[in-house]
Amino acid sequence: MKKIYILAIALMTGISLFASEGALTGRFTININGDQVVFSQGNLQYLAYTEAEHFVERFRFAANQYDFVGDASNGNVYENDVKCDNSLISDMYEGWIDLFGWGTGNQAYKTYTNDPGNDYSNFHEWGPITNGSGKWRTLTNDEWSYVLEHHQTGLATVNEIHGCILLPDVWTTPDGLTFNASNGHWSDNTYIGDQWLAMQTAGAVFLPAAGERYGTAVSKVQTDGAYWSSDEVCGETECRRAPAVVFNEGNLSADNSKYKYYGYSVRLVQPAPHAVDFIEKENHLTGRFTVNAEGKQVHFSQGNLQYNAAAEDEEGNTGFWQFAENQWDYLGKQNEGRDYDYDKWIDLFTWGTGDDPLNKTALSFTDWGINPIHNGGNQPNQWRTLTNAEWEWLLDSRPGHDTLRAIATVNEVKGVVLLPDNWSAPDGLGFTEFDVYDHNWTTNIYTAEQWAGVPALLGI
Repeated sequence: MKKIYILAIALMTGISLFASEGALTGRFTININGDQVVFSQGNLQYLAYTEAEHFVERFRFAANQYDFVGDASNGNVYENDVKCDNSLISDMYEGWIDLFGWGTGNQAYKTYTNDPGNDYSNFHEWGPITNGSGKWRTLTNDEWSYVLEHHQTGLATVNEIHGCILLPDVWTTPDGLTFNASNGHWSDNTYIGDQWLAMQTAGAVFLPAAGERYGTAVSKVQTDGAYWSSDEVCGETECRRAPAVVFNEGNLSADNSKYKYYGYSVRLVQPAPHAVDFIEKENHLTGRFTVNAEGKQVHFSQGNLQYNAAAEDEEGNTGFWQFAENQWDYLGKQNEGRDYDYDKWIDLFTWGTGDDPLNKTALSFTDWGINPIHNGGNQPNQWRTLTNAEWEWLLDSRPGHDTLRAIATVNEVKGVVLLPDNWSAPDGLGFTEFDVYDHNWTTNIYTAEQWAGVPALLGI
């Protein structure tokens, strides 16, 4: 007889690897709540005027991540076979620009003025985007900081362009390539042609070092990169500065206070597919757990699965399924009385007995999730069991796996804790990861009050 102990039945939500037009595939968590975004396919660009259409005021994304306008001599963006140049910025310029004052979505050609404190007082998001569908926005300073702190980064040269690479939540380096998580030199990572295409397909983001603009003077092209956030920095009377991400050889940091009238690069994001509208089901935990190399994520149920064979509904149907009220709830010896007229709950099941939970043998697997679970949406086929490959990925392969698991005692119940992707411990609580040579149930101890609200999975 093959018996399994059900830890929890997982809700699997399929996540497309492709977002809307203009979006890359890599998914980046941007805060402790697990919200995810995808980056645009390239830096923001703007065209103010054409002779044929006059004041077009058109935004688009660069065709490639390594494209940038630069100045008269540096850069790789052309309009009508003429090299574009940020130093020519004006409302009559018939070329593309990509260095913008802070929050100038309403007037992208704005440069230094006599009253910058007032002229840059409000943030106006950039757009609409001609080659980017969906709702795009600029990351906040906190979000940029979270991205840099919780993801691998590295300076690089991509198709002979200097810049910075950001790797997504789930990353597997393409075969035959390497990645050096270093912010020391442009030569730390070098990719050309199909090499970069493989990195991009795997989810990598590249921010070119496109320099900066002060008025109409462009400088630091290919030696520095600077990217705006949507926040601002205020003094006692004025808000003349705003935080930006800045990088050069030897440095990569967020929260750099810059004057708003400087021209910096803009890289927009939008919610990752299903990241905001992640399928919600009654009584699932909030933590998201990656279960394969493609980045597919699941929620776990609020507690172990339970079954009562003799309980009846209003129509006289017997057999009820529910999730335990708490993650630490389990039934133990109450399982010994299991029978078809046993009017108590059980939570230990033979493998694959979703169609007959009291069966002691099963020739084929029937998932327990085929049944309506009355405190889990009460509809069939809303939940399912992880495959062995998914469990193995979750425990042994997902990024940071060895720091996201431990044994613990929660509300005086012993079990295993699995932490969600991009975990940050609540204030005042510690967590010691599993050490095969030194572990016991007292390594991590939490009361019910401490455990409440923690989006982790407790397997008992």
